[in-house]
Amino acid sequence: MLWLIIPLVAFCSVIIAGYIRNFTQEELAEGERYFKILQIILSTSIAILLLFKLQASLPVIASAIVGIATAHFLKEKWLYLGISMVASLFISLEWYALIASLIFIYGLPYGTRHTKVWKNLVLFLLPFAFFFLKGFATEYSSIIAGFVAGSLLLRE
Repeated sequence: MLWLIIPLVAFCSVIIAGYIRNFTQEELAEGERYFKILQIILSTSIAILLLFKLQASLPVIASAIVGIATAHFLKEKWLYLGISMVASLFISLEWYALIASLIFIYGLPYGTRHTKVWKNLVLFLLPFAFFFLKGFATEYSSIIAGFVAGSLLLRE
């Protein structure tokens, strides 16, 4: 049951940052560049960690390339972050906690720069429907993680 609460906590950082944004408009304008850099570093870190955990095989590399191509057309970063959490859940609980922590930190600079909170929450939670397809998600978790790693490597 805890696996359901962790994504909500990870996404709460966007809401917290949005609340802070309302009180600190002048300071945020100065740090806009640094927030964007932090987002790039964190999404790249998630992608590298997922690729590090997987064995470098042809299906994983191919799925990463497909992920890069897909991210050119479907630029919904929170969808990919949700898929990365689901994929890490099937890898191990430790990786699930690590990816959730990085997504929480990613949400802080994102929430200061963007206002589409509810749309992104739906996109972030949508991949958790795959959890109920355990056979599919467990069998193809490395391919799914490779796909997500490739899609997270593209910038916003």
